[in-house]
Amino acid sequence: MARIDFSKLAVLVVDDSSFMCNMIDAILKSYGCTNVVLADSVGEGSRKLHERPIDLAIVDWFMEPLDGLELVRRVRTGREGPNPYLPIIMLTGHSEADRVREARDAGANSFLTKPVSGDSVYRRILALVQESRPFIKTGTFIGPDRRRVDRGPAKGVEERRFS
Repeated sequence: MARIDFSKLAVLVVDDSSFMCNMIDAILKSYGCTNVVLADSVGEGSRKLHERPIDLAIVDWFMEPLDGLELVRRVRTGREGPNPYLPIIMLTGHSEADRVREARDAGANSFLTKPVSGDSVYRRILALVQESRPFIKTGTFIGPDRRRVDRGPAKGVEERRFS
């Protein structure tokens, strides 16, 4: 398995559960990350994005009053922070295919299901580094290319792929 120098990463963790924030913080620090920024709400996460450069965000989906999807959308449109290309991992306890697609369509780079382990966090970050996808910007979407496999252009309307 490849190695990542976590000491050079600034990671923002946004989760309204202090337990999850502390667990992700401990996991990242165990890999050598010394710059972990914790936020317990979308509002606080937004402030942190404006205060300092962040290299990666791990964002919980279900928070109140704003959820992690809203933060992802705001980052991608440039309303939250200076980097709409920020790699974002969506964190949730719900891994149904519809939820994965919804996070992807909001602009999340990756999806991590709770409960997490040190290995799952590491592998997800490693995948972001090794398999980075180009960003797409259209009138209705900005984020990493949602296609995992390049099947080439569609030949006709009946062959267009929407998933």
